[in-house]
Amino acid sequence: MLFSATREQRKEERGPAPGVGLVDVFLKMSRYKVRLGPSLLQDSSLSGLSIRMDQAVAVGKVLYLNNRYVRYTGQVRNCRAVDSGFRIGLELLPEKELALVGVQSGTEPSSL
Repeated sequence: MLFSATREQRKEERGPAPGVGLVDVFLKMSRYKVRLGPSLLQDSSLSGLSIRMDQAVAVGKVLYLNNRYVRYTGQVRNCRAVDSGFRIGLELLPEKELALVGVQSGTEPSSL
């Protein structure tokens, strides 16, 4: 599924994203990470954040975001087209949950 068809389902209130707004986005492949490009942090909560990118990313994919000041790992929960790109909602993943979504097992994603 590329786009989430669900309506707003936030568990927590969102606020401005912490740190500097631009981050590099990477997608985990079997043995390496592929850079998808830059992204703009939109907002955040205790358990998630949203970014704006030029390309869509499939729901369920795990993304790595980082810049000089911040580092996040999150699973895509929704992706929707907006004015000039896509707004992607991520659920932040703690290290212990990464194996559950196939990141440490070497599972290769089937598509972006």
